[in-house]
Amino acid sequence: PTERQYYKEKDIRYAYAAYNYSDVRVADGGFVRLKDVSLTYDFPKKWTSAVKITNLSLKLQATNLLLLYADKKLNGADPEFFRSGGVSYPVSRQYTLTLQLGI
Repeated sequence: PTERQYYKEKDIRYAYAAYNYSDVRVADGGFVRLKDVSLTYDFPKKWTSAVKITNLSLKLQATNLLLLYADKKLNGADPEFFRSGGVSYPVSRQYTLTLQLGI
């Protein structure tokens, strides 16, 4: 019969516990993220009035654009993530382009 090594060699359990309770796997949770950026351009009235438009604007918005700083112990992993079924997914980037037209 096969017996787990954990039960055969009692010292292994202490080494594993020492690793689990040490600060080797602890990382600083502080980070700096460029969270929301938006840029809006309002077209001049002299351009829009020629085609009977009262106002026209174009807006570009980006969310979660860039992670500027995180602890190197994270090895590139995103410090802000959500869990779903035991799997960690990074926070996704989102881009939105909006055209506002007033007639």
